[in-house]
Amino acid sequence: MKVQEFKTDKGMGYVLLDDELHVINEVKDFMAFLYPTKSPNTLKTYCNDLKLFYTFCDKMDYEPLKISCNPEKGAMNILSEFVTWLQYPEYIELGVVEDNREPERTPHTVNAIMAGVLYVLSISGN
Repeated sequence: MKVQEFKTDKGMGYVLLDDELHVINEVKDFMAFLYPTKSPNTLKTYCNDLKLFYTFCDKMDYEPLKISCNPEKGAMNILSEFVTWLQYPEYIELGVVEDNREPERTPHTVNAIMAGVLYVLSISGN
C-alpha cells in the first residue's frame, strides 16, 4: 500500500495504490471531491489516513468496502477495532495493552482519521 503523489496545476495531488500498484478508486474519487477546496498538505493527510484504514483491513483480512456485510462482526465492531488499532496497534496482534500505556494517537487525530474513512465508506454504500 502506497500513497502516490503527482503534480497538478494546483500543486501536488495524491492517490492510494494497493500492493499491486493499482489505484484504489474510491480513495481517488474522494481525493477528486476534496481537490478543489483543500490544500495539497490536507489532501496528503487524508490519503495517508485512508492508507491506515486499508492497511488495517489488509492485516485483519477485511474487505474495506464490505465491512457492513461482514457476517461475523459488522461495521460498528470493525470500526471499533480500527479505532483501537489506531490508538494501540499492538492490541490487534497481542490482544493486550500494557498498563498505563499512552495511546499512539490523540482523540483529535483519531477523529480526523475517522472522518475521511467514514466519508469514503458512505460514498461507497457502506
